[in-house]
Amino acid sequence: MEFLGLDVGSWADWVSGIGSFVAIIFIYIQIKQSDQHQRENLYYNFKIAIGQRRMVKSDGISSEYELIFWGTNDGHVSGSFKFIGFCTPDTFDYTNKEHISGVVTDTHKKIEELDPTYSLGIKRREFEKVESGGVSSEITVPMNAIDLNYKENETVCVVYMDPLGKLYKNDLLPRDEED
Repeated sequence: MEFLGLDVGSWADWVSGIGSFVAIIFIYIQIKQSDQHQRENLYYNFKIAIGQRRMVKSDGISSEYELIFWGTNDGHVSGSFKFIGFCTPDTFDYTNKEHISGVVTDTHKKIEELDPTYSLGIKRREFEKVESGGVSSEITVPMNAIDLNYKENETVCVVYMDPLGKLYKNDLLPRDEED
C-alpha cells in the first residue's frame, strides 16, 4: 500500500497496528481501575456494636443493667482504636467539627468518660489493634452511670478514636424509665 509515494504497509500491518493501540488503551484503563480498587481496599472500616445485659453479681444476677459495647473492623487492613467516652450527638458534631478545624473554643462541650478510675487518671485507655475482620475487647458501663449523666430521653453516643484523631460514634437509643 502506498501513500504520497511512501510504502505505508499492508492492510494487515494497519489492522494489527490499530489493534495493538486499542489493546494498550484497554490495558491502561484496566490498570487504572485496578489501582483505584486497590486503594479503596487499603482502609479499615470501624463500627461500634452496642448491647445491654443484666449485671451479674457474686451472689447472683442483679436487677440492674449494664451497657456493653465493642468495636468491629470489617475493612481490609487492621487499625488501632480506643474508647474515649460518651456524649450527645450535638456535642459529637461540635467536637468533631472543632477537632478537624483545629480550633476548640467551647470547653463545656466534651466527650465524657463515666468510669471514675479513668476520668481521675488512675487508669488509662490505650489504643487497641483491631485486625481486619476482628473485634476489640468488650467494655461495660453500668446503665445507672449513664442515667446519672444524661437525661432520660436523650440520645447518647459511644465514641471511639483512631490514632489520627478521627472520631467514630454509635448512638444509644433514648432510654425509657422502665429500662
